[in-house]
Amino acid sequence: MQEDINQMLPNEAQNQDVMRTLLDISTAIDSMDPIEKITSIIIDKCLAHIRASQGAIFILEEGDRFRTYIRKFSTAIESFEYHLSTRLSGWILKYRKAYLCNNPKSDKMFKGINLSKIGINSILSAPFISPKGIIGMLTIFNKKAPEGFTDEDKKFLAIVGTQTAKVIENARLYEQEKELIKIREEIILAKEIQKRFLPSGNIDHPACEIHGYNSPAKDVGGDYYDYTMLDENNIFVSIGDVVGKGIPAALLMAHAQATIRSKLRPPEHIDLLQIAEDLNGGLLQYSLPNDPFAATITTIFGYLNCTSRVLRFINAGHPRPLIIKSDGNIMELSEGNTIIGAFDDSCFSVRETVLENGDLLFMYTDGITEAANENEVFFEEERLRKLLIHYRTEHPRVIINRIVESVNDFSGTNVQHDDMTMVAIRIK
Repeated sequence: MQEDINQMLPNEAQNQDVMRTLLDISTAIDSMDPIEKITSIIIDKCLAHIRASQGAIFILEEGDRFRTYIRKFSTAIESFEYHLSTRLSGWILKYRKAYLCNNPKSDKMFKGINLSKIGINSILSAPFISPKGIIGMLTIFNKKAPEGFTDEDKKFLAIVGTQTAKVIENARLYEQEKELIKIREEIILAKEIQKRFLPSGNIDHPACEIHGYNSPAKDVGGDYYDYTMLDENNIFVSIGDVVGKGIPAALLMAHAQATIRSKLRPPEHIDLLQIAEDLNGGLLQYSLPNDPFAATITTIFGYLNCTSRVLRFINAGHPRPLIIKSDGNIMELSEGNTIIGAFDDSCFSVRETVLENGDLLFMYTDGITEAANENEVFFEEERLRKLLIHYRTEHPRVIINRIVESVNDFSGTNVQHDDMTMVAIRIK
């Protein structure tokens, strides 16, 4: 830095003055400070050194757009900021050097703009240049001396732009890092909240037992499962898979689960068709014009009477549940209806089946069967069926744990690409 200053400012007195000002700036700023504080210090020191009255610092953001981080303007100049900074920034980006103008009225850059009307009689601007390129610019207005800005002022501002750019860049990166940490903390909190949407344990009824499992592909996901006692004999159960993954899917999942929960009644008053229609209408309002399936969900929901073993349910586009009989045979429950949230004229139908003692009812999302290994081979339903047959006499919790272990072993080092959810119900 010293050699650069010596070359640009050969006068020893000026050199020392510049060094003192740069030292003042370097000791006053810290890249851990907010960027507004850093830029404010820089502009204050520059105004004092050059003896100018007004100025601003603009930081380059995406799309070659400059954002004002600090301004010390009169009201008139502030209202004119956009037009002025746009012309200057274009010049700075093109030529990558300092700009000086002591007679704006005759300068072609400001043709058609009456700067004297808003009190501007001289302009000095220099880029902040880091090793990665231009990251912003510093603009000073109205030198207090009648002769206006000098070449020494121009050289000084160029040095400031070069020597302080790295600090500003580091400050921006530090602020971005803090923002990412904050977002990460919020995502972790969202993950914990989403976990609380799911049942906290098993249901062990004298006539049946239920266990569920959910593993999102990201921190939060669009799969869910739910079960709750409607009365001493009836259990409401649901499972769903929202299109997409991550936070958008999690928001839709929360809406879907809350809608279903709000409709729960004692079995004699519960209306499965009304639940499907309300859920369908609610999700339709979130559909996007260019993607009508962006807010859709496949789901199964219904209730099981553990005494009569009658299951009444609606399947809206979800993989068909499997019933594993005590002798090892497997049957699929009948085909379902269309997915929820796709069409405003969708029709739904309630299905009914009677389970038998020893039956295992298994519901899942396609993240299980579509789990892939390093060779992009899917786990597929056939492997799932063999596991269900093999472990059919175990407790639902054990069965699900064995399936999770098998899917993980099969996937190996391949990253989980979709949410995985299961619900297993054993008729005792």
